[in-house]
Amino acid sequence: MPRPLDVEKRKSDIARIAFEILARGGPRGLTLQAVAAELGGSVTKVTHIYRTRADLMRGTVERYIELTPPPVSPDGVSGPLEHLRAMLLDMIPESENRRLQERGRVALIGDKDQASAKIFADGMEERARRLLRDALAPLVPERRLEDAIDYCRAGVNGITLSTVEHPDHWTPQRQRIMVDLMVDTVRGMGES
Repeated sequence: MPRPLDVEKRKSDIARIAFEILARGGPRGLTLQAVAAELGGSVTKVTHIYRTRADLMRGTVERYIELTPPPVSPDGVSGPLEHLRAMLLDMIPESENRRLQERGRVALIGDKDQASAKIFADGMEERARRLLRDALAPLVPERRLEDAIDYCRAGVNGITLSTVEHPDHWTPQRQRIMVDLMVDTVRGMGES
């Protein structure tokens, strides 16, 4: 008797493989057949979960958002500035696995004409801005809050993209230096 299919595990496997394919070949390389080949079986291993390429893209996006680690909790850090620092560092891909995920994310964002890519980009942006709003609210006046969020998003996005493009140059130490500069700037925004 065949084993029952673990749908959640299959979805996770498909999402992981899809992001690896996206990182290597961009959105055009992400096909049902390419994912099936990586799974080591027929295309039905994928179509049982995602019937079309559009479904595969949407499912990959949803799974990525689901699997994105939760934000750093303010518990256990020594105040709002340290919480912000920890959160900013957590948003930057330090490991090779995280850089691979980011390459896939960047590839998806570049495919804006795909509805699922837009859903993904909008969902990730909304999530990041919400987390930053919560972390920044105790640090800057309300009139500067959107500026501080924009500043942190631009900084994190820039460091992330630079890290993906040049991981040897953008070491964890260099990333921490840039994050410390962002935190110092935010501190100044709160004092002005």
